[in-house]
Amino acid sequence: MEKAELKLVKKNLGTEIKKIAKKQGFKSIASYVYKVEAGFFLSTLFFTKETKDGLSVTIWMDIKPYEYDNLFWTIFDMSDNIHSKDSIRANGAFTAPSIRIEKETFILAKAEDTNNVSQQIVKYIVERYKEYLDSIEYSVVKFNSEILGKENYPDKELIKMLAYIQNGDISEALKLSKKEIENGHRGGYQNNDQDIYVYIKEYCERKLS
Repeated sequence: MEKAELKLVKKNLGTEIKKIAKKQGFKSIASYVYKVEAGFFLSTLFFTKETKDGLSVTIWMDIKPYEYDNLFWTIFDMSDNIHSKDSIRANGAFTAPSIRIEKETFILAKAEDTNNVSQQIVKYIVERYKEYLDSIEYSVVKFNSEILGKENYPDKELIKMLAYIQNGDISEALKLSKKEIENGHRGGYQNNDQDIYVYIKEYCERKLS
């Protein structure tokens, strides 16, 4: 495909993915499609890259309990965000991190295949989310239990703190926040010159007092 054609195909591809995903109950913002299902927030980012074969289309599929953002904003003194549109949970700067369950790439070689590849992508997204949710029986409790037992994933400590708090295990969240602060870790978010781990520590201390 020529440069001018690639630009048009990229635009059309994004439009097609969003249109097809909408039929499956997803909403969209920027390069995300997202959906609330069974107490979870599902969000998938898609992006393209020019290759010798045409366009590669990569998707990053993320999931988190819907309540994670509400907890994050309540703790972080940003509770007004709770009443914002759900799209902020997908691409907002100050949101709870998610767990990535899948990363996949598709190839679009010809412009006339745009609809077909878009259908494949959305079908994959729908089926993979269903497969994952089936594996945890659509249960937030099982999701939290699973990620609390895992290691080596992005934002692990912060996600575990949120999981502990949602489970009502405030003392464990407090213990973990203190450990991270003592080790000089900050959590990657700051509001009013205070780190997220300090906010969580103070929140837990209030809950336990």
